[in-house]
Amino acid sequence: MQRSEGLIDQRGRGSSTVYRCRFLGYGEGADLWLPASQISEMALVAWRRGGQREWRQRQASQPASQGYTLVTHRPGTPCSSGRGRGGVAIYTRSSLLAGDSLAASAGPGSVEGLGPNPCGVHMHCRQSFVSAASFTAEAGRRAMHGLRRRLAANGLEDPMLSMRAFKTYVLPVLSYGAEIWAPQLILQGKSAAQQVQLEHLRGLLGVRDSAPALTVLAETGQLPLPIYWTLQLARFVRSLQRMDGDRVARLAFMDSIALAATAETGLALARQPWAAQVGLVFEAAGIPSDLADGTLGMPELTAALLARHIDSYAAASVKVQRYIESVRGGSVTAQTYGPASYMTAVPVRRHRRRLAQWRTGSHWLAEETGRWQGLLREQRPCPHCHNPLEDVRHVVYDCPLYAELRQEFGDLFPSTGIMPGLAEFLCQDSQGRLAKFADRCFDAHAAALAQ
Repeated sequence: MQRSEGLIDQRGRGSSTVYRCRFLGYGEGADLWLPASQISEMALVAWRRGGQREWRQRQASQPASQGYTLVTHRPGTPCSSGRGRGGVAIYTRSSLLAGDSLAASAGPGSVEGLGPNPCGVHMHCRQSFVSAASFTAEAGRRAMHGLRRRLAANGLEDPMLSMRAFKTYVLPVLSYGAEIWAPQLILQGKSAAQQVQLEHLRGLLGVRDSAPALTVLAETGQLPLPIYWTLQLARFVRSLQRMDGDRVARLAFMDSIALAATAETGLALARQPWAAQVGLVFEAAGIPSDLADGTLGMPELTAALLARHIDSYAAASVKVQRYIESVRGGSVTAQTYGPASYMTAVPVRRHRRRLAQWRTGSHWLAEETGRWQGLLREQRPCPHCHNPLEDVRHVVYDCPLYAELRQEFGDLFPSTGIMPGLAEFLCQDSQGRLAKFADRCFDAHAAALAQ
């Protein structure tokens, strides 16, 4: 194995780009120009984001117990994992002196071979494995668009089928290697991978990117991506806990726990041992656990994650609070959390989208369009009757433009003349008729503006 100093130059554009790689122990004459297909993703991340220069500066100043070295393999030479070109090995500086390989990886976050203290080594590039997770998000986005094309080509518009297919074909791509890199993303909050999930759900509903994430998740009954990652991480930890004590992965796991117990306080998240990051994830979920004792309960963790997600709606934005009040009847509970009934009851995609836009607040009325223009809420009047505010309730009950439609869809309104609250109206059993009414209102609105 020949160790690489790293990528030092590049030339070409697009698919013809090649990178100049210099190897330790060789002079400038031994440099190779290699395409991206023969270079590890982690090495490319370090080069493209400037991490290589930062790594060199920190490598010189870090103590031997905390530094690390990225090693690539010259094409045609075997790597420590038994694979050929394109592999990456990660070494601690102390293990390099002993000649022991810490890990071999062919992609972001995947660990194939383990040596001393693999889970406990402090990573010192910009975001550790998280920097490579953006490539996973991009791969997930490509998978999502491929899934959309296949469903459209086969005439499959069922949103429930689309969400199941997403979990089957796209979620594994977004979660590849999450056991290693996901703790940082879970604790840091938003990530590119989460945006892929939300982009898919917004597309199903037919709402804009400005629709709040919590509203989109509640409407589709889906859980945020960090919850799936946390459960995946928990299953991985349980498998480590149940391993025989002489297994290499088990020994590495225990070493990481020991390193976490002695780690310096106040370290940046990316520099904390893997076991310390995992402990923080479980603590944030409300299930603090001693990783070494093997008592992590999956049912308790699942319930705690759902409860924590439900609690997040209490401190959400004004727009989300308005959704909860006008659509959910004032509260979001674990018992009622699930896909809205119209997602299965309304087969026509156009009708389903119009109703979803009403419910989520991502609609065509002045209440929403005025927000884009920065107008105060009381400055968004109805263009047809000049009511001070054009919102869904005004369209459903008051605006004279839709009077004929109210008569045509009279079965949606009570015969007593006492109008129910908007939440009761939007959640009635006749979801198919309600969605068609919303679509006809949109057509009437557009026709009136066009005159």
